[in-house]
Amino acid sequence: MTIAALYQSGYATGPVDPSSFQRIEVGSQSIGIAVTNPATNITTTITTYDTSKLYLGSNSGTTPIYSPSPTGSGPFVDAKIAEVSGGGTFNMNASGAVNASVKNTTYIDVTDGTANWNSVNAVGFAGDAAGIDSSAFDPRTITASNFTFAGNFTVTLADGSTVQKTVNNLDDLKNYNTWLQQQVAAKNFGSGSAAQNAYNSAFNKAYIVTNYQYTLTPPSIPADDPAMIPAGERIVMRANGANAIAQISSTGGINIGSAGGAMSAIVLKAKNGGTAINDGIINVTGQNVKVFDADSGGHIINNGVESRTNSTNVVDTITGAGTTLENYGTVNMGGTTVNGGWTSKWLEISNNATATNNGAVNIGTTIDGNVSGNPNIINVTTGGAFINAGADGSANGYAGVIYLGREASVNTSSDPVSRGGDDVVHTGYTGIRGASDSTVKNDGQIIIGTGMQNSNAIVATGTNVNVTVGKDGVITDNGNYPVAAGNAPLRNAAIYSNATSGTVNNDGTINLNGANGAGLYTYGGGIASSSGT
Repeated sequence: MTIAALYQSGYATGPVDPSSFQRIEVGSQSIGIAVTNPATNITTTITTYDTSKLYLGSNSGTTPIYSPSPTGSGPFVDAKIAEVSGGGTFNMNASGAVNASVKNTTYIDVTDGTANWNSVNAVGFAGDAAGIDSSAFDPRTITASNFTFAGNFTVTLADGSTVQKTVNNLDDLKNYNTWLQQQVAAKNFGSGSAAQNAYNSAFNKAYIVTNYQYTLTPPSIPADDPAMIPAGERIVMRANGANAIAQISSTGGINIGSAGGAMSAIVLKAKNGGTAINDGIINVTGQNVKVFDADSGGHIINNGVESRTNSTNVVDTITGAGTTLENYGTVNMGGTTVNGGWTSKWLEISNNATATNNGAVNIGTTIDGNVSGNPNIINVTTGGAFINAGADGSANGYAGVIYLGREASVNTSSDPVSRGGDDVVHTGYTGIRGASDSTVKNDGQIIIGTGMQNSNAIVATGTNVNVTVGKDGVITDNGNYPVAAGNAPLRNAAIYSNATSGTVNNDGTINLNGANGAGLYTYGGGIASSSGT
């Protein structure tokens, strides 16, 4: 419920009725303006807010509260479809949907044998909010923020002169931002970091954020209410053990979402030497859903399609020594707009696990609204390794392709460079991020599409990193993000580094075909070198 609704229902008490609270949505700073320092002749791109993306939204805030109804039936708990052991085989050939209210279960659990999901089904579980902890009924303090326009204020220019400005409404704010952009272009805020800081400071003067505290007192419920049963672990298929295989066949498919809210579920789980294989099509629309998850020496093989059309902070995960993921199929991240701080990401590798890509990874998500930083499609952390592999020795004979800014595809048979739709316009993604004590190698292709800006093929950060582009590896920047006349796209970089130790080297080929592209970009004492082209 919104805090306004809680206040009106009597569950929340505080100093002000939050019903009229508003939020000024500013989006990301996606409009670049090139400013040249006349003394040094160095040109810097100053990032500014997009006037067309400024808007007003309701901002009384939301918070979950359980309000029980005496009608309805209880939830299903630990309701399995099949358990496979003793070398047995199970085939899933069914029509219809799998119930979306089940808590704490693995639908098909394989410990010794094989399970094949041969049909196409909609699958769901109970949402995360279905398991209510007793602490949820304790009184607590919540905060609602109200954004108001600042009215009259003063802006100081680089020469010390001041200008009186007035912002009383959204139209004023849009006009003010346009004026600020004009001052940036005219060098009235100076150049370099001074101009960036001056723009940011001046923009923030246009509105005021006031926080109000409210006391939330939820209704009480009996201790044996079914809602108190935790949502628990929710897995579609699990391979647990060296002789366990869980597979979605080439005729099979799973469409997984939630009736409402987040649902922390996993489609394919592999652990303790088990192998989970996707030869079909997996579509994800629900928040917090992982397609692949492996640990303790589990193995994931994707020959099919993984498509995400949701905005989520949850990524596929592989972790632990001997744990592997091999992608020969097609992974699509797209079809949605990322805003409000959500990011669409694919994979995280850690703790001596290894992932290899000989397929296609398409990033077609549009970024809009409040996205901070550059979301990482593939995040390699301590001890992890990611290889965007070359064609030599690969099971499908193809080199892996990671394409930033391309629409989805269900093609899994052709060269990965052709497995995608049209280029899309969006901003601010990183293909692969290699953090401290990680290994990243590109022997395939990473492509920054024509509609991209403020994006990086590879980011190296931290210490003791091993980030390399092999002799056959290629990074191509085609970024030419559409901007208004006189503006400049934000910089794209093939390799972007603030790593302070280890190896960051291009021994392959970097093609800079776009506008405002950099081959190697270092900052903060970062290291990078090139022994290639």
